[in-house]
Amino acid sequence: MAQDTFQILLDLTERIRRDNEQRHVLSTGEYLAVALLLNRSDWLDEKSYTMVEAIDHIGPQWLAELRDVERVLQNS
Repeated sequence: MAQDTFQILLDLTERIRRDNEQRHVLSTGEYLAVALLLNRSDWLDEKSYTMVEAIDHIGPQWLAELRDVERVLQNS
């Protein structure tokens, strides 16, 4: 059974929060979502994305989960 979007984003973000050098092995969409969740505009700059471009790139399904993932991360 495939993981749901919420769990995928949470797992990715927690992993990168522990070791941010691992961000370089993520797909572009994963990288951008994690950068947004960790509030790392410098990481967006590394990929030459603005915040708006990053939001557009990750798409509506992942965008819908960002706030819930952020809440869990803030409480952990």
